[in-house]
Amino acid sequence: MEATFFGETVSVPSRRFDEEDELEDNSAQSIKNYVVELDANPKKVFLAVDKLSKAFCKVYLISSNDAVGQIYETDEEDNELRTEKCAFYKTLDSSSLVCVTKGTDPFMPIKFARKFLEALHDDVQIFILRNNHLSFYKSVEPSDVSVVTRILKTSKCDVNLKIPTLEEPNFVSRTPAAVMSMCEYLDRKCLLMFSFTDSFEPDSISISGFLPLLKFVTPLEDIEV
Repeated sequence: MEATFFGETVSVPSRRFDEEDELEDNSAQSIKNYVVELDANPKKVFLAVDKLSKAFCKVYLISSNDAVGQIYETDEEDNELRTEKCAFYKTLDSSSLVCVTKGTDPFMPIKFARKFLEALHDDVQIFILRNNHLSFYKSVEPSDVSVVTRILKTSKCDVNLKIPTLEEPNFVSRTPAAVMSMCEYLDRKCLLMFSFTDSFEPDSISISGFLPLLKFVTPLEDIEV
């Protein structure tokens, strides 16, 4: 194809090939949907997305390896192609569920998160378990070398959360630590438990940051964010 530009004739590549390539790229990126298979009415749901949080749930919360529900990823062009993205398990007292994501990537697509929340009643208490390296939880002048598990809360929160409040200046270093915080995800109130450790290999010490969850019994609706 040729075109004139200020009196000069120049060759211009056709856009037809670019458009065809773009169509091929779009067709290659098939749309992913999510299907929920869950028939339960739990009081609480614990969502484990990291290696250590999954290990904690398997040791302290999950009653058996028999899943009672799943969320699958499906292909819009091939509904028979299904990939399990998470599985639900009953807790030891059978009143709650643990949702364990599959794979090692903690990132959850928005469509998956919406399906996860839609599968739960509005009054279900949701606990999100995450972990990170201890280097992300530190202060300039560490003053405590003992194991610390504390909570951060605003002055408006007067509920007894069964766990001591973290003293000023609210950050410590060189100690295993955990932070418990209220959060909202897609307009749903959740409780986030973030554990910081110096090792991502599951053992009794690295997963101990989640132990306060076993004592937590305060309903989320009673806590003012």
